[in-house]
Amino acid sequence: MNAYIGTDNRCRSNSFINSIRVLFLIGIFAVTASMANSPLHIAANGGDVDKVKALLRQGADTCEQDDRGYTPLHAAIFRGHSEVALILLEADTRPLTMQNCLNSTPLHVAIINGHLAFALTLFRADTRPLTMQDYCGYTPLDRTIVENSRAIDGNFLELAKILLETDTSPLAVLNGRKLTPLEVAKDKEDTKAIKLLLQYNSPQELW
Repeated sequence: MNAYIGTDNRCRSNSFINSIRVLFLIGIFAVTASMANSPLHIAANGGDVDKVKALLRQGADTCEQDDRGYTPLHAAIFRGHSEVALILLEADTRPLTMQNCLNSTPLHVAIINGHLAFALTLFRADTRPLTMQDYCGYTPLDRTIVENSRAIDGNFLELAKILLETDTSPLAVLNGRKLTPLEVAKDKEDTKAIKLLLQYNSPQELW
């Protein structure tokens, strides 16, 4: 199972219907992994820099989504092809706010898959995704907290700090479990994340 599916599959939900939908979406990922891909999707997925440049010169649609809702930018980031992703980003920033079938923006995908340096590039290109929520109701800030709880280093929290220094509004956004980012950190018993978030939370959010 790849990291992208696995992360959303770990999203806890109180709704049986939502659980069934997650399983259905995972089925879509398995069945359509190689379907309905445009030439630009295929080139981006394969990290083919020259082909991507050629297709862009020919007017390829950077906002086209495949059956999973991936734009070519989503695909390049998911595969870790940073050079291709940068070329796509320079050609068109609109995909930054587009969501796949699990409601993840390219920024969500970068964080989930540990591409933190490029996540910073995406964030600096457009801050609007900071309050956008994926299928679990997680903003990119939530995702940094969730992924940090599984990481062996503090790189995710470094990104979280940069996000917070730009915009603290995600601190008040409730995820699918009606938890704030601080409550997510408490739920994960991540003391470092808690300490960081307490620096930015208003007094009513404190212990």
